[in-house]
Amino acid sequence: MAILVLKIIFVLSFLFFVALIIYFGNKSGYFKFIFIQDFSEMFSFMPYGSEKAIKQWVKVKNRLEFPSEADHKLAIIEADEMLDEILSRMRTEGETLDEKLRKLTSLQLPNVSQVLQAHEARNNIIRDPDYRFSLEEAKELIETYEKALEYLQMI
Repeated sequence: MAILVLKIIFVLSFLFFVALIIYFGNKSGYFKFIFIQDFSEMFSFMPYGSEKAIKQWVKVKNRLEFPSEADHKLAIIEADEMLDEILSRMRTEGETLDEKLRKLTSLQLPNVSQVLQAHEARNNIIRDPDYRFSLEEAKELIETYEKALEYLQMI
């Protein structure tokens, strides 16, 4: 009888500690990172986080349909930030996007020189509020970012 009571106590304590592990693992995001990431990659055949990037990219591209030059500038800035975030998640060395891009080779990103030029245009937009460009130039810059993101398999 004493052994049965001990078995019940040990089984209940085991279940309690398993529940604690599951609870704290879920709260910390560990399970999401380990399991959900793997399953989402396996079933979608796309890298983890690419669905969010695709939604973000659609918003960026939609900004080009507005006639306002401010929307075009904002689209370029958002595309640049998106690329910076993705390269950071890929653990590319460098503090700024400029440093990260300069450390990449054409094998890692085939249009790295065009992306650097697009980044310089973005810097001109940030530094000079009177900086002007046409809708065609904005579309070319966005297309450059799009090619880079497609090569990185994020959109």
